[in-house]
Amino acid sequence: MNVKDAIELRRSIRKFTPERVEPALVRELLEAARKAPSGNNSQPWRFIVVEDADARRALAQVSHDQQWMTMAPVHIAICADLGARAETDILFDEETSGMDAKRVIRDTAIAVDHMMLRAVELELGSCWIGWYTQEAIKPLLRVPSHVFVLGILVVGHPAEQPNPRPRQSLEDLVCRGTWGTPF
Repeated sequence: MNVKDAIELRRSIRKFTPERVEPALVRELLEAARKAPSGNNSQPWRFIVVEDADARRALAQVSHDQQWMTMAPVHIAICADLGARAETDILFDEETSGMDAKRVIRDTAIAVDHMMLRAVELELGSCWIGWYTQEAIKPLLRVPSHVFVLGILVVGHPAEQPNPRPRQSLEDLVCRGTWGTPF
């Protein structure tokens, strides 16, 4: 499979088989994320692999009780470490401002995309979850205040093959040279 195929085939999977995800496959996902680019090679991403059923239920609960998440045997909490770019003891949450915070989030999001595309190649399903508050999720994972939980990537063997979602045309998304100039 090539990257173009993985991009075309990637879907948000919300139904999983009960089959276990082999540790070697989880490691492959993490390796893909580890190799992502980052500004100044800061590599601000950190990951918490959650496989315990009770812990996965707790994550689903704080994620607005999305119980379908518990069907995925692996949850990977994707964390953006502000300390990778700035020495700080500030609280890092949805309200944090500043360029360092924005850069850390940007770079960490690239790493997540690498994981999701590698999951497609490995015939795994995944879905990025981001509907929770830092206040609710950080204590469950013992995440320090200078780290932002960017998302939870639920991973498993897919039990569904959703159709592609509608996408806007390039003409609606792309400008040439300046804003508003047709591509």
